[in-house]
Amino acid sequence: MATASTSSNSAPSGATTSQPFPEVTLPLTAIKDALESDVLCGRGGAAQRHPGNQHYRNLVSTNKPYYTTCPKPEKLKISRSIVATIRETNGRFLERGIDGLFYDIGDKKAVEKTSQALREGQPKMRKKIQAIQNHQAASVSASASSATASASASAAGHRTSL
Repeated sequence: MATASTSSNSAPSGATTSQPFPEVTLPLTAIKDALESDVLCGRGGAAQRHPGNQHYRNLVSTNKPYYTTCPKPEKLKISRSIVATIRETNGRFLERGIDGLFYDIGDKKAVEKTSQALREGQPKMRKKIQAIQNHQAASVSASASSATASASASAAGHRTSL
């Protein structure tokens, strides 16, 4: 199983931690075994059941409603933040090569794949969000009407008692 490198030269002294993506100290090529924190790219049951993929899908589903409704410049930030979250837990985005070993696909491709995952099911998500907004608007309108009717009835009853 691949293990994390703990060499002291993983970051230059005085380096800041405010990089868009943390420095990965795990091997990125010719990886025999994926870690539980890794995201396996590809289809099939093995990738679906992998703990890293389950965590990744949870992050994607949590961010989908915001991604669906936010302005375009924010969408890329969301994708990058999901990739950064995986990287911060020593996760890698791995693809199996023809030699049977895993290779990290890099941040650019990981962000592209994450953006695609966030876009999946957007028409359904938009309908769901619209239905919630319509329900909330109807509830607000009904309570406003009810409050107005109560106030009118109270005022009418108040006038007759004078």
